Amino acid sequence: MSREEFIIKYVALYLRKSRGEEDSDLEKHRYILREMCLKHGWKYVEYVEIASSETIEYRPKFKSLLSDVGEGIYDAVLVVDYQRLGRGELEDQGKIKRIFRDSETYIVTPDKIYNLVDDTDDLLVDVRGLLARQEYKTITKNLQRGKKIGARLGNWVNGPAPFPYKYVAAIKGLEVVAEKNVLYQEMKERIFKGDSLESMSWDFNKRGIPGPKGGLWHANSIRRIITNEAHLGKIITNKTKGSGHKKKKSQPLVINPKDEWVIVENCHVAVKTEEEHMRLLSILDKNQIIPDRVKAGTYALSGLVFCGKCKKMMRYNVRTDTYPTNSIKACNKYDHFGNYCSNRGIKISVLTDFINGEIAEYEQRILDTENYINNNLIEQLERTINEKELQLKKLNRALTKIKEMYEMDEYTREEYEERKEKRQQEIAALESELSVHRYEINYDSRKKNKERIKLINSFKDIWSSESTTENDKNMIAKKIISRIEYVFEKGSDELNISIQFN
Repeated sequence: MSREEFIIKYVALYLRKSRGEEDSDLEKHRYILREMCLKHGWKYVEYVEIASSETIEYRPKFKSLLSDVGEGIYDAVLVVDYQRLGRGELEDQGKIKRIFRDSETYIVTPDKIYNLVDDTDDLLVDVRGLLARQEYKTITKNLQRGKKIGARLGNWVNGPAPFPYKYVAAIKGLEVVAEKNVLYQEMKERIFKGDSLESMSWDFNKRGIPGPKGGLWHANSIRRIITNEAHLGKIITNKTKGSGHKKKKSQPLVINPKDEWVIVENCHVAVKTEEEHMRLLSILDKNQIIPDRVKAGTYALSGLVFCGKCKKMMRYNVRTDTYPTNSIKACNKYDHFGNYCSNRGIKISVLTDFINGEIAEYEQRILDTENYINNNLIEQLERTINEKELQLKKLNRALTKIKEMYEMDEYTREEYEERKEKRQQEIAALESELSVHRYEINYDSRKKNKERIKLINSFKDIWSSESTTENDKNMIAKKIISRIEYVFEKGSDELNISIQFN
C-alpha cells in the first residue's frame, strides 16, 4: 500500500540516541525524517530524546509524545526504525500499541507505514517488538560479558574514576592525580591519629577544597572514599546483581557471594596497603555511631521535631537515672564548616502540651469553617455542580464523536478543526464555571475537613490511652502533623514553637 492511500498531514518526528551512538547519528536520522516530510508535504513537530532507557518511565519526551498521540493530535509518528519506539518489557510494548491503535495514529518508517487497526500490521509489530526485545537482551548480556572480560584484562570498567584517580582512555585504566593523592594521604593519617570524619569534612570545606563532585565535603563522602578497595590497585566486578533503584522495574539489589566476585590485582598504582586498609576499616567500624532511634525504637514524636535554627532533626533523650524525664536533646549540630548550633533541649511534656493545645485550636478552626457555610446554599451548589458535570461529560463525548466523523471522512480538515475548537471552548467555559462553584462550596476542603476531624478524634483517643504504644502514637501524629520546629536559645528564656499540619 502506498503512502498516497493514507491521509497524513500532521506528524511527529521521534528522534532518540541509542547507547553508543554519536550526535552525528542523531543528525542523520533527523535529516532522513525531515526529507520524508518535505517530500510528502507533511507538517511536523520534533520530539528529541537524549536519555537512553528501555522503559517508558525514564523517557520523558516519549511519555509526552504518547500523551499527545492519545489525544489524537497527529496523523502519524515518524521514526527511522520501529525499535526506536521501544524494546522494553511486554507491558510497555502493549501500552504503546494500545495508544497508537485506539487513536488510529500511523507509525511511519522510511520502509513502511504501520496501521495498528489492521490485523496484519498489528501482528507484524508484535513480531518486531519481540525481536527488538531479544536483541536488547543480547546487547545487555554482551555488555556484561564485555565488562567482565575487560576487568580481567586490567581495564577500568566500573564507571567514573574513584578519588584520587583519573581515567586515561589511552590505557583504559586509572592514573593517580598527584594533588588529590596528597589529600587522600592526609585523610588516612588523620584517621590513624583519631580525627573524626566530620572534623575532616569541616576542615576541607573551610580550606576551600572542592569535594569529589565539586561541592562540599561530607563525612559519608570521606567514608566512601577511604573504604574503596580500588585504592589497593584492584578492580572488582560481579560484586552485585540487580538494581537498588527505587522506581525502575528490575531484580532487587543483591550482593553476590565473595567467591563469585571477579578480582583482578595490580591493575593500577595502589595508594594504600592491605594492612592500612584493614586498619582503616577497623577504626571506622569502632567509631560508627548507631542512632538512638535504632537502639531504642520509635518514640511518639520521632521524625517530627526539627531545630528552628539549623532545620535539622532533633533527637530524643530517654528517661534514665541521669535524666528523670523524657526530653529533646540540645541540637549541638554543626554546619559544613564546623559552626555549632546553640538551640537548647526541652522536655517532651512541654511539646506535648503545646501540640494538644494546637490540635484543639486546629479542630475548632475546621468546625468554624464547616458551620459558616449555609446548608441550603450548599445543597443548591451541589445540585448545580452535578448538572454541570453531566453537561461536561456530554461535551467530551461530542468532541470524541467529531474526531470519529472526521476519521470517517464525513468532515473536511477545516470543518473538523472548526467544530473541535467550538466544543473545546464550550468545555473550557464549563470547566471554569465548575471551578468557581467548587470554590464557592469549598468542595475539596469540606471533604478533607471531614477526614481531618476523624483523624483528630483518633489522635485524641490514641494519645490519651495509657495502653497505646509509642509507635502507634507516632503513626497517628504523622498523619496530622508534618513538622514541629522550636527555637530555645542558650541564655534566653524565650521559647518559640511552631507546628505545620498536613
